[in-house]
Amino acid sequence: MLGPSVSVDTEPADAAHDELRRFVALRVLQEGYDLTADRERADARVLVRVRDEGTEIQVQGAAATRSFAVEPGPAALQRLEVLHRALIGIEAVARVEPDAERDPGVSLSLSEPSDRAESLMAAVVAAALADGRRVTTDAHPDDTLVCITPRGDLAEVAVGPAVDGCAPATAVVSLQDDVDASARDVMQQTQASSWILPEPPEGKESFEAQPEPPPEAPAVVPVEATLRRDEEVPLQGPARAGLRLGMEGGIVARAPTVDASFRARVRAGAYDGMGGRLELGVIPSSNEKIQVVDTVLAVGPDWQHRIGKRGGVHVAATLGADIHTYAVDSWSAADVSWVCGLPVAASVELRGETRMHLSVLPEVSGVATSHAVNDGEVWRRSAWRIGAAVGFSYGWRIE
Repeated sequence: MLGPSVSVDTEPADAAHDELRRFVALRVLQEGYDLTADRERADARVLVRVRDEGTEIQVQGAAATRSFAVEPGPAALQRLEVLHRALIGIEAVARVEPDAERDPGVSLSLSEPSDRAESLMAAVVAAALADGRRVTTDAHPDDTLVCITPRGDLAEVAVGPAVDGCAPATAVVSLQDDVDASARDVMQQTQASSWILPEPPEGKESFEAQPEPPPEAPAVVPVEATLRRDEEVPLQGPARAGLRLGMEGGIVARAPTVDASFRARVRAGAYDGMGGRLELGVIPSSNEKIQVVDTVLAVGPDWQHRIGKRGGVHVAATLGADIHTYAVDSWSAADVSWVCGLPVAASVELRGETRMHLSVLPEVSGVATSHAVNDGEVWRRSAWRIGAAVGFSYGWRIE
């Protein structure tokens, strides 16, 4: 069964409002509706009128019209309100005629959502509609299927008959440069491809689509970048946010000596930007007369930034508690003081979301500590300490 087709326009229809039109059109497409540039044949016609006093959204169907108003406000919030009202109107008025025919169109598939990949997808949608093509995410066998696979700062693009699924990549385009130019290249490939469907055998309802054998290989659009198959690149586009767990071990210098240290942490927040971290550190330091363990539990803001394809830098500011436990013979006790730190680390991606970290850990606790047995000092550490550690972390993309 055919799904409703929708046209999306803005008034005024100028470059200043093109981003809003693209945003609404892409989200409508992702909600499962087809897009068309033919307003007369559309099952729902969305018109967004932008005025100084507010924005009006009119959604017109064959038998009904719905109108909504959005008051002026922050641009990001306003466009979400516009989208919400448009979807309500489409659901209310869009009706598909039982005998409606479906023209072959362009079906889009995006393997991994990301801001830059969606910008390319929105540009492809705009280019397809400008060419008068129907755009869908629900592929029909006679559609031309465009598959976009983000790979870091690049995207592999495959064009072929929808019945065959995603074909091998026919081009690699940049996600950092002009996405409109990349979208025009993609549309040239769809226009250079011709797919015909044979008549199904008598008595059978299904059929297979076969490409029309061309006299020569279809022209391949020149690409802006080359992806070497032996080069390791990220298999996903940039994520918006992530969760990362890490463990590391090393040494910490506290006058007058050096001790071993171990640390575990969890970090959540922007994949490239601000977040927060929770740390648990353990510093054992014992001798033949006393056993001492400092346990540090701290929390604070964390900033990370990717450098190149694999590198990264991480900076945090932490504040927490230093639980100082000690035992002499069969007697034990504990003290608690505050501790603050400024961890700095460099990291490199090993494989997937696994990273190796090299960290420098300057910290200061509330007090310098010493212990004496029979009036003789057996253990002493300064309030200031600085550590060095190496460790590993693994992350998950959560948005």
